Amino acid sequence: MESQGVPVAPRPEEGHLLEHCNRLQAEIQRGREFLEQVRNNLSVTRKRLEEWTAYEQHCGTQALALYTQILLPAEQTAQFLPHWLKWRENELEAITRQMGGTRNA
Repeated sequence: MESQGVPVAPRPEEGHLLEHCNRLQAEIQRGREFLEQVRNNLSVTRKRLEEWTAYEQHCGTQALALYTQILLPAEQTAQFLPHWLKWRENELEAITRQMGGTRNA
């Protein structure tokens, strides 16, 4: 972005693209972190689900209903997030290519 040694301010569209790119990177990072958290929670809940009868006998509460209420939405989230991440990563890649094109224009 320099012309003959003189710094040049980014063009408005380039600044917008850079801002969008930064936001996408943050969203992707947050999505990855959340997916890891969901997968860890699923692992713990599945382990507890395997032992639901013993839990019910010991505590006298209906653990099966509780664990399935926790498990089903978490499984849906774990299935959704990889597709969402791929979509956002593709969008980031397209913007990065576009930014390369605006610099060369």
